Amino acid sequence: EKKFLNPQELVSLFEKGGKIASKLSYFERRASQETMIQIIAEAFNKNEAAVIEAGTGTGKSIAYLIPSIYWAVSNKEKVIVSTYTKNLQEQIYSKDLAFLKKCLEIDFSYALVKGKSNYVCRKRFEETYEGLKDLSESGLFSMEDGERLKVFESLKTWIEKTEDGDIEELSYEMSRVIGEDIRASTDLCLHRKCPFFASCFVNKVKQKIFTSDIIVVNHHYLLAELSMEFEEIPHRILPNFTKIVVDEAHNFKKAAYSYLEDE
Repeated sequence: EKKFLNPQELVSLFEKGGKIASKLSYFERRASQETMIQIIAEAFNKNEAAVIEAGTGTGKSIAYLIPSIYWAVSNKEKVIVSTYTKNLQEQIYSKDLAFLKKCLEIDFSYALVKGKSNYVCRKRFEETYEGLKDLSESGLFSMEDGERLKVFESLKTWIEKTEDGDIEELSYEMSRVIGEDIRASTDLCLHRKCPFFASCFVNKVKQKIFTSDIIVVNHHYLLAELSMEFEEIPHRILPNFTKIVVDEAHNFKKAAYSYLEDE
């Protein structure tokens, strides 16, 4: 049985003393934001599409995230949030959802979907690292190899501490030095035959994605998922979902042309 959203209850979060307003000393209520929340809540309840154009300063992401969170948790259904730009994707994941996690008295989980190449492959790292150490013991070790080994020793420490193995956590200099040597790759993945399968960062992220309530993706990933569903391909990128929020929708057509164009 569906548990429908109460638009007025969601709007009340923004009233004086509400869960949102009470967390921000500089908070000002915005009628357009509250209207947007009501429209989205009704669209979720009626299983309808809603097309919304809102100006700068409306607080769009918070306006659609709140109904999405309450719907996902109440109905045990996942909600996909898709963006065009990486900056907005990061803002939603690192800032907006983190803020709402502190504000709302509702337990929800969320995940960010990125391509494999954004993560460190433990197997490729160990092979490259061991190769550099072996080279250092030979007489063919250059100054450049020595600097590279120092970077990999630092990476070893980071890999033991990082939760996601996301290469974006590294400094630009470290990312530049490692190049493509340790990035995860579909073509080189050994899957269950890999000795690091149990601790694989990509697998950890996949598990997080498939168990989260709100999943933040980009338009390219969403289109890839929709094309797989259309072609009845069994290997899904995303878990089953019932609701989609497409932000930066004015770029969705551009993303579709880019993804679906004939080569």
